[in-house]
Amino acid sequence: MIRLFGVLSTGGVPVHFKSTGGAEEMVLGPLIEASRSLSQMMGSGEVRRLAFKKDTMLLAECEKGYIVVALVTGAEDYMESLLQMVSEAIDESDMPEADGVVTAAHRSIAANIIDRYVVDPPNASFSETIAAIWRPVLSAIRSDPHLNGIEARLNR
Repeated sequence: MIRLFGVLSTGGVPVHFKSTGGAEEMVLGPLIEASRSLSQMMGSGEVRRLAFKKDTMLLAECEKGYIVVALVTGAEDYMESLLQMVSEAIDESDMPEADGVVTAAHRSIAANIIDRYVVDPPNASFSETIAAIWRPVLSAIRSDPHLNGIEARLNR
């Protein structure tokens, strides 16, 4: 599950984020910058993953200086590939080099790129979803002779 997905400029300034789990993107920038600084001081190279109890924060750096970040629960390897794809899309876009300044143009470009790869979860409840699909399912059951018996059982 993707709890948060977004792009940061230099200094941890948020460009654009999608959040599904109530994660706060304003906290991420300083956390990521502190982790990167600590890693540089220790000489341990790039920070790509930060593990928490159930979640993992994944990072991918763009050639233009932006950081693509995701906070996920599971499927880390798949998500690393997705982050790399978004990172490459940013590098190929009209987005200027990261300098810590974020304008509406930056946000728009980042939003368009992220929206290509990350879809918002549906807002419908389970009962709303069932209500929306019930008639087409029932119609399909009625039109299939092998499934006709199911409707009789449901009517009991």
